[in-house]
This record gives sequence, structure tokens and C-alpha cells, in this order.
Amino acid sequence: MNFSPLKIAQLGAAIKNTSLRYPFIILLMAFATFLALFNLWIINEHGNDQSFEGFRWAFILASGLPLYVGYFIWYENQTFSKRIYNAALLALTIGIHFYIGQHIYSLDIESSSNHEPYWIMSWLIIIHLYPSILPFFQSRKLKGFWNFNHWMFSNFIASSFYILLIYAGIALALGGIQLLLFENLSWKAYLTFLFLLIGIFHPIFFLSSAPSDDEEELGSTNLLALQRIQQWILSPLVVIYLSILYVYMGKIIVQQTLPKGWVSIWILLFSIIGLLNWLLARPFVSENASKWSMTSRRFFLYLFPLIGLLWYAILYRLLEYGLTETRAIVVFIAVFLTAVSLIFFWKPKTHIIAIPSILLVIAFIYINGGPLSASQLSYQSQMRHWNLIKSNPSQYTYDQAVNVLRYLSDYHPNQVSSFCLACDSTSNQEVNEYYWASQQIENTDWELKQDTSVFFENEYTDLIIESAGPLKITGYNEMVSISRNSNWDLQNFSNGYSARIIADVVSNPENQNETLQIVMQDPSGNQESFFFGNQLKTMVDDWKENKNNQDRNIEGQIIFDFNFQGRSFRFLSTYISYEIDSNRIYGINGELLMK
Repeated sequence: MNFSPLKIAQLGAAIKNTSLRYPFIILLMAFATFLALFNLWIINEHGNDQSFEGFRWAFILASGLPLYVGYFIWYENQTFSKRIYNAALLALTIGIHFYIGQHIYSLDIESSSNHEPYWIMSWLIIIHLYPSILPFFQSRKLKGFWNFNHWMFSNFIASSFYILLIYAGIALALGGIQLLLFENLSWKAYLTFLFLLIGIFHPIFFLSSAPSDDEEELGSTNLLALQRIQQWILSPLVVIYLSILYVYMGKIIVQQTLPKGWVSIWILLFSIIGLLNWLLARPFVSENASKWSMTSRRFFLYLFPLIGLLWYAILYRLLEYGLTETRAIVVFIAVFLTAVSLIFFWKPKTHIIAIPSILLVIAFIYINGGPLSASQLSYQSQMRHWNLIKSNPSQYTYDQAVNVLRYLSDYHPNQVSSFCLACDSTSNQEVNEYYWASQQIENTDWELKQDTSVFFENEYTDLIIESAGPLKITGYNEMVSISRNSNWDLQNFSNGYSARIIADVVSNPENQNETLQIVMQDPSGNQESFFFGNQLKTMVDDWKENKNNQDRNIEGQIIFDFNFQGRSFRFLSTYISYEIDSNRIYGINGELLMK
């Protein structure tokens, strides 16, 4: 294998050799780039409904790049001829690409469902694990496996760095041309070169030094780099994390208390870092390492008690609230950690290719495991939970009922007739309103149980701020209602002035430069933003200091005065939903007055 970086003097030869060596991959990316450029230059000034179609097809084609890289490098390194086996593997590769492409094509770019990020995340794991596993699937050569994956990672970083430098130079040149020669140079020229570099030249740079044989040994420089990362960075972190978690376990035992909800995140974090540390040490640390070493077989002995605590936390949460796609991520990672720990504890000489292979299988099951997929398991779990709540509401709290219905309405809106309390039996309407679930529960006569749980924090720790009494509008001429739900719809005054309120789900009132703001627009289309997050911060701080955290409903009001183009405006809040733990603003309603 040749791991030397690509030299400038060798650029022409590298392009030629790589294109001849991997013609299918280069043609695939060239066609994807052509589609992206074609779409870029046909977009009209104001956009249209088909403006993203070319980009969609380009992304579909490009998504197959890691898959075909894995297959063709595997094919090159075969010393035997099995046409049926090769054809079957190629068909599998194409099939995976087709499946991914079909789903990408069906995505609603403007309003995709809530499970789409998990689907995309899982498939990104699959398509990038595929080339790391395939070339060495039949080989038991540990150093060869490490060699290949080290090449993939380091060469991808190096190729990306080359592309970044080249684009920086081109962008500066285009800036000079625009400044000195062509003032009307389109911004599309910058994107054109970016697409060409990413779509064509990056794959060429990456594949130019692709391994051509099954080399056994890592270079000394690479080995030294891995040793330093493992010994000086990861190992100390593993020891620190392990110490903290074991001290916390001791505290639980001594005080006879139950663990907090966030402990699962820390266990997962430690497990992943610890496993990575163990993996990096595997090529050059023997199984005869010190019994206290975090790179030996005994590492999994340290991990087992934490995995047990993790499963205890998971099962309690599932019994309390049921399975969701978000919780399914934790469950599937826990399954992965448990399987890897058991395998390498009982059979320490197992090839480490088992680790990415297990992760690939679990990721596939998560998104496409039929009845075992996260979507189906979560839906069935929440429906069981919902039916239990309906049959005996006195055994469940308000939060439990609302959270179940909220999940079903967010993730399975097309099945609303199955869980809606007051919908037509044939209804297939989508339910996307955030407060729909709360309204459904509040319209019932259920006598729900008082929430006395202290085992885990509530998933939604909301502070509800409602205005008390009438709104004083004396001295103002007009009034419009604005809310977070109207982020994209300007509310119009009679004189042509418009307003909208923006309170994004990641808004942080501690920073006025975030998105809690009122956007004003004059009849000519000129806009200006006015931030008022500091007022909400003051209200939240007062609540934290003076209120019981269980009392989440308070009376309060934001009164925000500002001037826009010589006119006076006043915003009066009527309702604010705010998550304490994460500083999230889920909703805000109010009235905007003008004089």
C-alpha cells in the first residue's frame, strides 16, 4: 500500500490513473456534479417548486460513493475468481444505494417527519461502515484491517484539507475579479467551483493513494501517532470518567437512593470513549497487559457494572413512559455495548472487525428492521401505553398522558384515527400542532394521578407564563396577534407595515443575539429585528429564585416597547412555554400594538 500524500507535481498523473482505475466512481460523481451545477444555474431569481430537484438527484448519486469505494477496493484485492459471489456483492451494494436513493427522493424537504434525522443518521453510519468492513470481511489480518481504515480516515482528512486550501485560493481570486473587473459576478460562480472540487477532485484526491495490496504492517510514524493519542489523551479520560461513575455508584449504594436520568448519558459517553481507547491500543498492546490496564481484557469487567446500571435506567424509563425513537437510540447503543463486551470478554482473540459489523447490523435494524425497527417498536409501545392510559387514567399522570399523545401526533400523524380522542374514525389528517396533545387531555374528564416521581427528572420541565387580567391598549391605534407559529407569515397592519415574532426551539434568552425577536417590515420590504430575550431571562431567574420548581404555571407578562421608522410599537405577551433545563422556547403568543 502507498500511503504517501498526493504531490502537486503528480496531480495530472493522479487524475489520469485514478480515473482509469475507478472509472465508474469518477463518472458517477461527475454526473452528480453536473446535475448540481445544472440545477444551480437554472434557479430563477425568486426560486420555484422544482429548484431543489437537481440537488436532490445529485445527493442521491453521491450517497453511493462510500458504498462503491468499499466494493471496488475489495474487488481489486481478491486473488480468486468467483463470479457469482462478486456479482452478488455488487448487487447488494447497488441495492443498498437504490434503497437509500428511493428514501431520499421521497423526503419532504420542507416538512419532513420527526424520525427523518434518525433515519439519515443511521444510514450515514451504514454507508461509512460498509467500506471499512468489506475489503477485510474474509481476512483475519489485524494489521491489514487497521492499515486500510487508517488510510481511509487520514486520507479523507488530508484530501479535505487540500480541497479547502484550493477553494480558498480560488475564492480569493474570484473576489479579486469581482472587485477589479466584473462587479456583477454571480455568487453562483463561487458555488460552481465548490461543487467541482467536492464532487470530482475530492474523490480523485482520496482514491489516488488507495491501497492496492494487503500490506501487513503499519508505518512507524502512524503507530507512534496512534500510541500518543491512545496513551496521552484517551487513557486519562477513561480513568477519570470511570472514577467519577464508580464514585457515583458508591454514593447510590451508601445513601440508598435511585440514579438520576442523566447517568445513562455519562455511561454511554464513558463506554464509547473507553471502547475507542481499547480499539486504538489493540494493534500494539497484548492481552497480557496489566490487570488494571484500560486496554486489556479486564476493561470489560470494569464496564459490566456500568452497563447493568445503564440497563436499569433504561428499563425504568421504558416502563414509565414507553419506547420512543429517541429512547430507541439509547437502547440500541446499549445492545451494541452489551454484545461487544460479552464477545470480547469471553473470546478476547475475536477479530475487531466484529465491532463495526455489529454496529452496522444494529443501525440497519434501527431503520429497517420491520417489526424490530425503532419506528415500529416505538409506535407499538406508545400505543400500548396510550390504551392503558385510556382504560385506567387514574393510574397515570398528566405528563405521562400528554407525552404519549404528543409523541404519537408528532411521529405518526397519518395514523391519527388510531389514537385521537375526538377524531372521525376514517380520519387520516396530519396533526402537527404542538399544543394539540395538551388540549386533547384537558378536554377529557379524566382524574389523573398526581406526579410524585423523583426517580428521573421530567422529560419536559416546562414553565408556563400566562398573562393575568386585561391588556391595556390605551393610546394605540391598531393591534395584530403574533405568535411563534407565524414565523413565516407576516401579520399586516392597515398601513402596509408588517410584523412577525421569532422564537426558535433553540432560543436562549440569556443571549439577546439569539432568535427571540420581533421582525418588522415596512411597505417597501425593509426589515429590522428587535430582541427582547432579556425580559424573559429576568422572569425565569425570578421564578427559579422564588418559586417551587413543581409550580410550573405562573402569571407574568412581557411589555416590550420599540420604535420602527418613527412609529411606536408595543408587544404584550399572553402565553409563553419555556423549558427550564435546556433554555428552550417552545411557544410564545402575544399582541402587537401600533400608534
